[in-house]
Amino acid sequence: LLVGPSGVGKTAAFHELIRRAGHHRLGHARFWSTTGARIVAGMTGFGMWQERCTVLWKEASRAKAVVHLGNLLELMGVGQHIGNPQGVAGFLRPYIGRGDVLAVAECTPDQIARIERADPHLLQAFEQVHVGEPPPERSRRILAEWTRAHAKGHACVSEEALAAVDRLHRRYATYSVAP
Repeated sequence: LLVGPSGVGKTAAFHELIRRAGHHRLGHARFWSTTGARIVAGMTGFGMWQERCTVLWKEASRAKAVVHLGNLLELMGVGQHIGNPQGVAGFLRPYIGRGDVLAVAECTPDQIARIERADPHLLQAFEQVHVGEPPPERSRRILAEWTRAHAKGHACVSEEALAAVDRLHRRYATYSVAP
């Protein structure tokens, strides 16, 4: 469970793990990604999304795939209705907890308390990895490395410009993805 503020790079960190899988001796690992909305899309009958979840965890287990499930709080609510208080996250919890399927989900620190109140055992199925916001100097180094890698023969952006982008983002765009 990747826990960090919105826009800190939880999803980006997962995508970077995929990109550098060989470097981390995960070259043969398979990575899948889905969301609760995709799981329940088009499912209108009773038990249909549960069947889809069963197929998902069995196929992921067989393929030894790592499944990225998106936001855990959202996953809890997807699939719930008056006749069924259990969402996708609650349905998958025993399989994730036993290690039948290796799953990665995300949430913000504020969502942890809400998840714990709604389903106290759900968080026990995950190991929590806290992803903090990088300090300004690290953010500027990340931006500088990215611009150098993508310059394609053009002049790189100055340090002053990168500092301004970082400063303006921290001040005015606190809930959006970090540059």
